[in-house]
Amino acid sequence: ENDYFPRNIQVISERHTQFELWSKADGLLSRMVIAVPGHHNVLNAVVAFAVGRALKIKPEEILEGLETYRASGMRQNIVQAGKYRIFADCYNSSLVAVRNTLKVVDELQVPAGNQKILVLGDVTALGDLAEETHRQIGQEVAAHQSDLFIGYGINMKYAVEEALKAGVHAVYYEDRSEMEAALKDAASPGDLVLFKAS
Repeated sequence: ENDYFPRNIQVISERHTQFELWSKADGLLSRMVIAVPGHHNVLNAVVAFAVGRALKIKPEEILEGLETYRASGMRQNIVQAGKYRIFADCYNSSLVAVRNTLKVVDELQVPAGNQKILVLGDVTALGDLAEETHRQIGQEVAAHQSDLFIGYGINMKYAVEEALKAGVHAVYYEDRSEMEAALKDAASPGDLVLFKAS
């Protein structure tokens, strides 16, 4: 059993996750809310707390840091861009990161008649594992909720192939300007558009 662990994890909004932080030695330490979506980020917060304690940082200082953290830029950031909701998560992608992000997309709601659009770019630095990993990404896309999957990049074509086999509405673009034009044509106000890549 771990020294620190979460309980009662609840997504309370598209940008906030609530949970209880427990200690094996001391029981309930805190009920807290972090301003990033996803169960995987709760685990990240628990690990950050454990590292802070190992470095002898006061628990209240660690908790304050976790509760005041805000996503920014291209890392797990959900923003309103005009009439569109953009979920930007384009920092150091991997198969596991894509899987976790797709779980968050599953939890996010869109108004009736709107879409969840996934725009996935290549996961880089995979060497000989590039094709296999991108095929697994396509299988992950098929296991989650989306209305349209747009793949972009040299290896994302393998993900699109796998998604199409599973019946996902998916298209592949090697050319960025073509991909951008297709996205503009497909997206409507109120849609959620995920951008995920390395």
